Amino acid sequence: MGYNWLQCNGVSAQILASRVNKIVDDLKKLNYECDKVIIVTHSMGGLVGRALIHPEYGNLQDKVLGIVHGVMPAIGAPAAYKRIRAGFEDSGIMHGPTESLSAKVAGNYGDEVTAVLANSPGGLELLPSQAYGNGWLRVVQNGHELERWPKQEDPYEEIYKVKGKWYSLIRTEWINPSKYDPSHGGGTFDRTCEYIDQAKAFHQKITGTYHPNSYAHYGEDPERLSFGEVIWQISRNCADISDWKNWPIVSDTKQGKLELVRWDWKHPDKAFPPRVGAAVPNSIYATILPPTASGDQTVPTKSAEHQLRSKKFRGIFRQLCYEHQSSYKDPRAVASTLYSIVRIAQTAKWGC
Repeated sequence: MGYNWLQCNGVSAQILASRVNKIVDDLKKLNYECDKVIIVTHSMGGLVGRALIHPEYGNLQDKVLGIVHGVMPAIGAPAAYKRIRAGFEDSGIMHGPTESLSAKVAGNYGDEVTAVLANSPGGLELLPSQAYGNGWLRVVQNGHELERWPKQEDPYEEIYKVKGKWYSLIRTEWINPSKYDPSHGGGTFDRTCEYIDQAKAFHQKITGTYHPNSYAHYGEDPERLSFGEVIWQISRNCADISDWKNWPIVSDTKQGKLELVRWDWKHPDKAFPPRVGAAVPNSIYATILPPTASGDQTVPTKSAEHQLRSKKFRGIFRQLCYEHQSSYKDPRAVASTLYSIVRIAQTAKWGC
């Protein structure tokens, strides 16, 4: 069952509930005994599946016998931040543009991804939720940490809605590249903030929502590195970092490297103060470091293991050797899914 991944996953759950009800009704009209269904999800589909049984969204808990979740970003993924700022990566490591299906849809570069996700409630729900915890966005220089966010377990206010900083999630000029009239649907920063508020509400409602007859499988592969955190590293040739939060962006590769400040005689407002003697400071750069966390190249183990920590699952498989998007092509994922379906089916109570 496909769904519109751009819209809120709660809305998708409501639509999915109607489709499930119709399937059940149609089967009963054909004299099949069908009182409950088994849901199998992939990635964001897991959020839809959880919303499907939430009383404020799908409200279908009485018709779902159980759910099998595959590679679900249970509490979001820092890769969503990275991709909004720097596009999709190749094999979990930034080697330049990738030819993956996701990149073709959302974009190889930060401005392309922002133009999609900043205007998509569903896409923004992939960002780390409050439950992900503090400190996953960091700024470092010369081996020293300058700052980390969130601090108060509120990434929505502390990161996502911060405007005009070089480390902000959203570069406002990327939201509406066609300059389409906002009164006719063109995107604005304020509208994106409204979507972020919606994402927060959605996250809070489903954080503890798991079907009591749930199974899951996900990647915990140290060779399939994922962004468990996002680290901006400021270049070493920097004598004075006292005002680093307010540095302007001079240039942006849109793939994770920023030129922040430099001495420019034609544009003195871009100068880096103070000058060191008679020397002209070199450009200062900030670069997103490669991922370091085990996972499936998209979802880090920390997010997937929220399912394990919930203590609501009948079975969980932590696996190796597959990439997030194509996980169901792997025999390990298929085997664990079939096992989970059989175990759920064994709990069915038949009318006869």
